Amino acid sequence: MRKHFYFAILFFAMTKNLEIGGLQLQNNTVRESIMLVERAITDQGFVAMEEVTLHTLLVAEENEKVAEGLKMLDHSIIADVGILLAAKQGSMQRKFEIEDHTFFFELMKRLERNNKRIFLLGETKEKIAERVKFFLTRFPKLQIAGTGALEDCIGTDEALVNNINGLSPDVIICLLPSPTQELFLLEHKEKISANLWYGMGEINPSEDRPGFLARLKKWRQRKDLEKIIWLK
Repeated sequence: MRKHFYFAILFFAMTKNLEIGGLQLQNNTVRESIMLVERAITDQGFVAMEEVTLHTLLVAEENEKVAEGLKMLDHSIIADVGILLAAKQGSMQRKFEIEDHTFFFELMKRLERNNKRIFLLGETKEKIAERVKFFLTRFPKLQIAGTGALEDCIGTDEALVNNINGLSPDVIICLLPSPTQELFLLEHKEKISANLWYGMGEINPSEDRPGFLARLKKWRQRKDLEKIIWLK
């Protein structure tokens, strides 16, 4: 029987964390997040982080494995303004940073400037190719060490993990949607050789303002999260 995932909000002024049913989401500014990641890579050697969306949290409420995968993260980046609105938290600065995908652009600038080698992991070759084109348009000196698509895996992901390790990238950018990306990290984290795992999921920084249907979907997800958060 599925154990219901009760959510409760507790805001820590010092660390600026949102605690949601045992999941701690960091609500740092972009500058603070970048500094934390850089420091952690130096100290820990391997850092796992993810852009957490409304969809991710709703999936975690239903799937304990996804919740477990999120708990394994060293850092989380709030990727939907709706999460802050649902929790009745957040400044205008944070809302602008989230809407503008500021963390993504600042991180990519640093990866490009520091000549870090990138591996892109996605569902299909087509989706990966679209992201590669966007990345190289905005960051032409970015070093793409390799790519890998789950559609090419037959029965097991081991060959894909071996391919990643064989190329020895500094950073793995995961384009897999939830729950696939959390389950992949949960299963393979101890086997992956890299400095940084950056879970982007289906976030697309190249998109313009979302259309009406997309905004309606986000609104419904936010309302669903509010019901869970404030469930008595």
